[in-house]
Amino acid sequence: MKTLKKKIKRIKKKINRQFWESKPIALLTQVRRSRELALRRSRESRPFALPLEEYPDLRFYPFKKATAEFFFGNIGRTDIKVGDTPHYRLACALAAGNAGEIKAAAALYEAYLAAASQSSDSAPPELSLAEFRKELNGIRQHPQKVAPVVVTQILPEGEYFVVDGNHRIAMALALGLEIPIERWPFELAFMKFSPFTEFYGTRHNNRPYQSIYFRRRIAVPGRRQDTAERLAMIPPQVLEGARILDVASNFGMSSILARSFGALSVLGLEISSSMVDLASRFSMFEGTYPEVQFRQFNIDRDLLGDDERFDIGFMFSIFAHLSDPARLTRIAERNIGRYVVFEAHPGGTYDTYRSFFDSGLFASVEELGRLSRSVFKPEERTRILWLCTKANSH
Repeated sequence: MKTLKKKIKRIKKKINRQFWESKPIALLTQVRRSRELALRRSRESRPFALPLEEYPDLRFYPFKKATAEFFFGNIGRTDIKVGDTPHYRLACALAAGNAGEIKAAAALYEAYLAAASQSSDSAPPELSLAEFRKELNGIRQHPQKVAPVVVTQILPEGEYFVVDGNHRIAMALALGLEIPIERWPFELAFMKFSPFTEFYGTRHNNRPYQSIYFRRRIAVPGRRQDTAERLAMIPPQVLEGARILDVASNFGMSSILARSFGALSVLGLEISSSMVDLASRFSMFEGTYPEVQFRQFNIDRDLLGDDERFDIGFMFSIFAHLSDPARLTRIAERNIGRYVVFEAHPGGTYDTYRSFFDSGLFASVEELGRLSRSVFKPEERTRILWLCTKANSH
C-alpha cells in the first residue's frame, strides 16, 4: 500500500509539472512575464553617464558554457572585459582599415560566433560580420542614436557588467565615441536576460528555486536561501580538497560555493542546457572556472564513465524527480569514492530513501541537520541533510 501511494504521488507530480510546462501555459507565463519586465524597466532603469575612459573596465556578462571555454582557451582568464573581446578587436581592425588585421580579427570573431551559437537562451543574438560592419558605421555617424547599452552591478558596490550591447560598447571604444548607456538593477537584468522557459520556480512568486549568490552574498533571492547554510553543515574536513560531483546542479550555486568551502574541483550535472550555460556564466564571474564546470546530463538516461571518479557526491532534493531513482545508487557505487551528501525533499525521512541508504554501499548514514522548506515556510525545517559514508571508502 505504501509503495502504491508513492507511485500515485509521483504520477500526480508529473501531471502537475506537465501542465505547467504545456505550450499554452508556457506561452501565458511568457506574456505575463514580458509585460511585468517591461513595466519594471520603465520604472527602474536609469540613464548612466559613463566617461569613455571607463569603458575598458566594463566586464563581459553573457557567457555560455561554450563561450566560457572559448574565452578561457584564448585569453586564459575569467574576468573578461570589453578590450578582451573579439568584438573589440574586430571593431579596431575595421576602424583602422588594416586588411591583414581585419582578416585575423574576423576569423576570431567567427570562432566566437560558432561558440555562441551552440546553445540558446533569452540573451540577444550576436551580430553576423555583415551586421557588425553596418552597426559600426551607424555608431560612427550617429553615436547618440544607437540603442542603449545595458549595464548592471551584481553587488551594489561592485564592477559593472555589460548585459546587452557588448558589440556596441566595443565599437564605441574602438571609435573613441560615447554612446547611450542604461543602468538596470541586477535582479531585473537577471530576470530579463536569463532563460525563462526552464526558469525553475517561475510560477512560485516569480522567484528562482535557488538564490543566486555572488561572492557568498545573495544577489537574487530565490525560494531557497540556504545554499551556504547547507554547505556549512558539512564537516569542513569532508569538503577540504575534495573532488565533488553535484548531481542536478540547477543554477550551480552549490558547486560554485563549494570552492569557497575548500573543495578542489566540482562538476555539476544538469538536464537543462540553459541552466548549464547560466551556471557556467557565474563560474566565470566568480573566477572558479575551470575548476568548477557544468555538463548537460540526463540522470535517467545518461551514464558517467567508469573512470570519472569523485570524492563526494551532492544529491540535493533530486530523488523524487527521477523516473528511476536507482540511478543515484549507480552513481554512488561507480563514481563516488568517499561520501554522498544527501538532502531529502520536504517531509522525507530515512524510510522514504531506504532503498538508497540501505543499498549496502554505506558504512554509516548520519543526519547533519535540517533545512527549511522555503523562505515562505521558514518554520517548516523538514528537509533533512545526511552524510553517507561509503563502506571501504577510498
